[in-house]
Amino acid sequence: MAPAHRARREGGDRVSAAPVYGYTFAEGREAELPALREVVASFPDALDAWRPAWRRVLLAGIGASGAALASPLYALREAGVDASRTDCSDQPSVLGGPDMVLALSQSGRSRETTDLVARFRAAGVPTAALTNAATSPLKDAAGTTYSVGDHPDSRVSTVGFVVTYAALGMLTDQLTRGHAHPGWAHVAEAVEETLSGAAGALADFAAGPLARGSLDVVASAPQLTTAEAVALLFREGPLVPATACGTRTYLHGPMDVASAGTSHVVIGAEREAALARQLTQKPTGS
Repeated sequence: MAPAHRARREGGDRVSAAPVYGYTFAEGREAELPALREVVASFPDALDAWRPAWRRVLLAGIGASGAALASPLYALREAGVDASRTDCSDQPSVLGGPDMVLALSQSGRSRETTDLVARFRAAGVPTAALTNAATSPLKDAAGTTYSVGDHPDSRVSTVGFVVTYAALGMLTDQLTRGHAHPGWAHVAEAVEETLSGAAGALADFAAGPLARGSLDVVASAPQLTTAEAVALLFREGPLVPATACGTRTYLHGPMDVASAGTSHVVIGAEREAALARQLTQKPTGS
């Protein structure tokens, strides 16, 4: 494994390809699907400790881990679970009396998340952590920890995000269905097929106004994790100014400032398709 060192600007590139945390971005992308297959095959065995009787759940995470919680939050609420999401900075004390706290941190080293888990555990609230790290401060703070394999990663943590999000999805299934959905076994193949079929369109999109402007990522509520994670990835990777919004929020103000320098990624169903058509009528780079 190559030694880790910090990324730097080189020439006209926004981010160099220098190895960071063991993988370059390209190497991390290549490692994602093998890691996903491994987690999907092994993680269901760890789900027995997840209690469907827990009906008030606090989801905790910051950064990409916070983004990963958005769609599971919707799924839990849709199933009748009283769930909420915190970025850990808005919980200065133990409030609300949840049945359990589920904390997500790819590295297990997010101080805010670790501190929140420690406070709730000290107050007698069951706590569980999900990480991509075999050992971490968060593991020490939580009552129960699920590690998804300690997979090597790049600076933008795409491997860690993919595997922890898949595990989180299976945990959500366990809470709402009583078992992981069998469709998880086919996710890696579906991703591979989709990327292969979209390669040309993605290359054209990257070479368009996106290369010089900004990006708005808009999604329906069930797909909000995708919007938040994609926007964060564009900011941290190629350093493209990017913003994530739910569809309804985007319609109430943010859409008004979209310009010829604004590209769009719109994710969802009929309402989002209508929004995409509406955006083509504006002078944008959508």
